Amino acid sequence: MSYEHILVDTEDGVGIVTLNRPDKLNAMNRRLSSELREAVKQLDADDSIGCIVITGAGARAFSAGGDIHEQREDDRRFSQEELDSRRGRGSYEIAASAKPRPRRQSHVGPPPCSKCKPKLPG
Repeated sequence: MSYEHILVDTEDGVGIVTLNRPDKLNAMNRRLSSELREAVKQLDADDSIGCIVITGAGARAFSAGGDIHEQREDDRRFSQEELDSRRGRGSYEIAASAKPRPRRQSHVGPPPCSKCKPKLPG
C-alpha cells in the first residue's frame, strides 16, 4: 500500500513505521493518523512480524503532537458537537487490535550505537 505521510518497512521480523512529515515536525493530522492506524493493523496481521517500531523522520522531533493548523481550521468549520463526534479513537483501536506476542526486550530512546539494528531472537 502507498502512503502519503508515513513510510513502512520490515526487517528481520520488525515492522518499522516512520512518521514522515519532518517539515511539520511530524505533527499528526487526520491523514497521518489514518495511515498510521492502517499500517499498524496490517503489520499486526502479519505473523512474521514480532514487534512494531514507530519513529519519526527528521532530526528535530519524533512528533509535535496534533497538527494545530488543521485543528484551528476544524474549529472554524465545525460546531463543538460535530468536533466531538469526529474525534476518533484510533489509539484505542490500535491497542485493542494488537494480538498477544511473546515479551521481548524493549529500549526507549536512540540505539546505543550507530551500528545497532533491531534483531529479535530466533
